[in-house]
Amino acid sequence: MSSSSLPRQEMVQSAVSFLSDPKVHSSSVAQRIAFLESKGLSSQEIDEALRQVGLGGGGGGGEANRGPANYSQQRSPYGSVQQHYPQYAQQPVASRDWRDWFIMAVVSGAVGYGVIALARKYLFPHLQPPNQTILESDRDALTAKYDEVAATLAQLDQDTRSVKMGLEQQKAAVDGELQKVEEALEDVRRGERTRKEEMDKIVREVESLKRDMPKLFESSSASTTTSLTELQSELKSLRSLLVSRTSIANGDAANPTPRFGSPRPGGSSPPLPGGKPAIPAWQLAGETASKTSDEPNGTSAKEAGKEHSGEEKTGAYTV
Repeated sequence: MSSSSLPRQEMVQSAVSFLSDPKVHSSSVAQRIAFLESKGLSSQEIDEALRQVGLGGGGGGGEANRGPANYSQQRSPYGSVQQHYPQYAQQPVASRDWRDWFIMAVVSGAVGYGVIALARKYLFPHLQPPNQTILESDRDALTAKYDEVAATLAQLDQDTRSVKMGLEQQKAAVDGELQKVEEALEDVRRGERTRKEEMDKIVREVESLKRDMPKLFESSSASTTTSLTELQSELKSLRSLLVSRTSIANGDAANPTPRFGSPRPGGSSPPLPGGKPAIPAWQLAGETASKTSDEPNGTSAKEAGKEHSGEEKTGAYTV
């Protein structure tokens, strides 16, 4: 026998795996063989795979059980070729005695009892309608839960009201503080405006004083000079009068008054009525003495005028 006629073991194993797959058990043997032939397996390899799977019959030789090796081809009326695959004998089904049936009954009864017990324990309580006791307990539980929720809502409402009142009080306090702050700011603004107005007034007064100061100095100097001049003239007049009185008193004491018709001492004769009037000698002497004494007094008068002008300047700055 040549090597080409020997079955390929890898192909045989692939065919065995295919035939043993539970997914292909629903298809017929002929369809399986046709699929293996389409994959390139020879008839010998297919027979070996069928024999290993157990689809080749109960005897030893595969050729005797499966019929002729060559497959006949018949042409159908429509022109297609139909292949007739060999039919393999089915394996005989083992007969069952009473022991098998007893075991099956015991196992089935045990399984059924377990299923029923589980259903009674877990399924039936959910399927049965609740009784009066359960309904009352559920009602009591719902009532208790409702009372608890109502109490919680009442407490929440009370807390909300207290929080709202606290917020309102805080808002009122904040509004009061804000009002006070606004009033204080308004007072500050008012004081600032007043201060600014006063400062503007002071600035205007200072500017006015700056403008009027030269005029005041000029008028004060003029009035001071006039007053000092008048005062100086009055002082001169008073001094001349005092000197004249003193001279007259001294002259009267030295020279008594002559009688009417007697001549004056010194050979002086009274002025004639028709002559030119003249200043007496004693008056001229008094004027000369007053001029001499007026020089220091004039200096002091000038100093007094300066002091007077300084006082007026100080009074102007103070105003």
